[in-house]
Amino acid sequence: MKSKLLYIIISTIFYYNTYLAQFDRRHNHIMFTKHALNDKNLCPADIDCAIKTIRTGKVSKEKSTPAKGRICFKNYFKQNSKTYFVIVECYNKVIWVITVIKKNGKY
Repeated sequence: MKSKLLYIIISTIFYYNTYLAQFDRRHNHIMFTKHALNDKNLCPADIDCAIKTIRTGKVSKEKSTPAKGRICFKNYFKQNSKTYFVIVECYNKVIWVITVIKKNGKY
């Protein structure tokens, strides 16, 4: 049981390190899906915060799903006192935003 858990942890760390090294999130194009734009009712300030979260945020391994190829970035904005979680799928030169989650406070 311990060896299987250790294998899962090591493979997850290796997956994120190699997957994040394949693309440059600071220069790739960012596209929003219909769900992210319409269903989440994002205002222009929220879209700007989501883009900044993708460009400079940290990877949240708890909310990421490597089986589906989705990565979650999180970033705290002090002026809004909100934390943004942005779940994305990455392809060759495009980053697709799947959903944006806003939470009050720092997480």
